[in-house]
Amino acid sequence: GCLWSPEMYEILYFMGGRGSPFTPDDKDPRILRTAGGSEVKLLGNVRGIFHELQYSEQWWDTNIGISSRTDQPEWARELLEKFIIFSDDCNHSTCSGGGNAKYKYPPFPMKQVLTPEICELAKDSKVQHFERILKNAPGKPKYQDCLFFDNELGNCREVAKLGVTVCYCPKGVTQSDWDEAIKNFPCINGK
Repeated sequence: GCLWSPEMYEILYFMGGRGSPFTPDDKDPRILRTAGGSEVKLLGNVRGIFHELQYSEQWWDTNIGISSRTDQPEWARELLEKFIIFSDDCNHSTCSGGGNAKYKYPPFPMKQVLTPEICELAKDSKVQHFERILKNAPGKPKYQDCLFFDNELGNCREVAKLGVTVCYCPKGVTQSDWDEAIKNFPCINGK
């Protein structure tokens, strides 16, 4: 889990398999609930980072994709549609301070930030995901043009061998993970 918790396999195998349909929590719209009533939350600073990717001009020409090994790709797609990023999730420099930020930017679903052609939600390996991502990505980037975040060290090691810059983030993508990865991108041989 880089983006949310619990992961799809945890819902499927340890929580009775009652994932979809996901619905917003009655009290907190930042939480989604599984069909079984369990909470699904975004991790780290995913909300703030997605807000930055959507509204900070420096990212407007950047293709954003996902590589997710999952048993339930449809559940993951549903979460990307239903997790809403709100204006008060903003924490990047383009946001106005105080209470004004909530009126400056309209809310949006997470999927709005993503480039659909490079969203890989499948059971196979992250290396196979990246092969398809590069084949389908607009502008035909090379591995060294990519930045990859993952919560599993083995995935990071395998993808780094391709020449992709990787960031190991076992607790979800935090602000410090994000800042460090951007500062060090691109890295030689993905490290």
